[in-house]
Parts: sequence; C-alpha cells; structure tokens
Amino acid sequence: MTLAARAGCRGVFIGFESPTPEGLRELGKKFNLLGGRDFRASVRSIQQHNILVVGSFVIGLDIDEPGIGRRIAETASRYGVNSLNALFLTPLPGTRLWDQMKAENRIALDQFPEDWRRYTLTFPVARYKHLSMDDIIEEMRVCNRDFYSMPRIVRRVGGGLWGRRQPMRSLVSNLAFRNNARLSCMAHADFNVNRATGATGERLRRDPPSSHEGWRQGNGQDQAPSISRSHIGRGQQGQAIDYALKLSTVGRQNLSASRSSRVSRRPPPCSCRSAWPRRAQRRRPGRALRRRPARA
Repeated sequence: MTLAARAGCRGVFIGFESPTPEGLRELGKKFNLLGGRDFRASVRSIQQHNILVVGSFVIGLDIDEPGIGRRIAETASRYGVNSLNALFLTPLPGTRLWDQMKAENRIALDQFPEDWRRYTLTFPVARYKHLSMDDIIEEMRVCNRDFYSMPRIVRRVGGGLWGRRQPMRSLVSNLAFRNNARLSCMAHADFNVNRATGATGERLRRDPPSSHEGWRQGNGQDQAPSISRSHIGRGQQGQAIDYALKLSTVGRQNLSASRSSRVSRRPPPCSCRSAWPRRAQRRRPGRALRRRPARA
C-alpha cells in the first residue's frame, strides 16, 4: 500500500458483495470467510495511506430477504468505507448465473436488443427469490438513504478531516453518490411507469406466479394490480397505470424542475460567428510574429 500511495493511488474499489456468510458462499467468495479476517481493520489500514475505499455490495441474492438494504448500509458503515456502491444482481448472457436463471424461468427482461438498456446493474431485470420487483427497488432506496444520510456523511468527512485523509475528496464523492441515488429513484419511478403502461413489454408482470418455493407475492402493502392485458380488464389496467403514475409524480416533478434550472443557467446562444475567433485572432496585441531576416 505504501508503494501504491507513492505511485499516486487515491482510491480503491473493494467488492465485499454481501454482509452475510451465506451470501458470500453463494457468490463463491469463501476466502472472505477465513478465520481472523477483520474487514474494518483492513479498511483502516488502507485509509492510513491516504487512500479512500469504495465498498460494493449486491442486492438480490437468493439468500437476501426484506431488510437487506438496511443491513448492507449498517455493514458498510461498520467497515468504515468512504463510499458505498450497491448494485442489483444482474444475470448477463454467457455466465453461469444467466444459465441458472434461464433454466428456472427467472429472467424478467429477455427481449433483446431493446432490453439491453436495462442491463446496467442499476435496474432489476430478473425475478428474485425472496424479493418482488417493488421490494428490491425499495431495498435499494433504503440502503442509499441510510448510508448517504447527512449525519453519516458529516461523520465520515469529519473523521477524514481529523485524520487528514482527503476530506474534500471524500465530501465530493459522498455528495455525488447521494445525488446519483436521488436520480436512481427517479429512474426507478419511470421504470415502474413503463412496467404499468407495458412500455417495457407485456411479459413483465408485477409479482409473477412461480413454482419456486419461497417466492414472495408482496409484503402486505398496497401494490398496483397485475398489468398483463391478457389477464386483467380495462378498468384494472387503468388502476395499475394510475397507481404507478402516482408513485412517480414527485420524482418526475423534481426531474423537470432540475432540467428547467439547468436550462435557465445556460448562456444564451450567440448567432455571431465573430464571437468565437480563431486562434490566430486571439493573440495579444503587440505580439505579432516577426519575420527573421533572410541570411545572405
């Protein structure tokens, strides 16, 4: 780590993946379960060399149940990482995870190429064992909300300021992650609207039936009804659309407000080509090039 710091390393990305031993076994990271492993001490050892640590966790494992989002946020805070990057479990074609979920009929978005835009690790594209589509989105929201709350950001930045460990860089990264989490909430709200209106395909249903034992069909809260046009009537379909639109009203209003504020801050376009002179025209006065006298 000393050589890395001397070479200019300012941050490392560590995949902790799961806060539970069962999740680590599912992912095949059994070496993280070796006796004597202290992740908090390891993170502190890296930070003592003035290197920031970004911890990554995955939501949507077969072992994950409701409450996994808050548990990940607490684990990341206990490890002492500077930033948290939580991602959805995403099966990619050509991987063993894809083959397994394909055989179990757990791929929700499998119409290519139009569904490729959702395979960014930031959208739930599969059917998860203990979490419905709405549940896993809520777990992601809770995870980001708890970890990137302002009191915790102040505590992390204050610790970096006391230890002189890049406090400004840590502050900027935390605020950037907090803003990205807000934008993700808006994107997930639009994702719910697309599901309700069928824009993402009628193949994706809210809480689809499955023979897999232990699949959850909701947590008892109010949820939009099924949106499959072949299984519901026109009235129920309208209720599903209205419900999804209601969920995303606040997010869409904030998005439009932020866009309008950005547009208002832009400078007015200039129609005069002389406003952008060429490089030769931007030379300072009195700095004209002098021709050297020709040699005899």
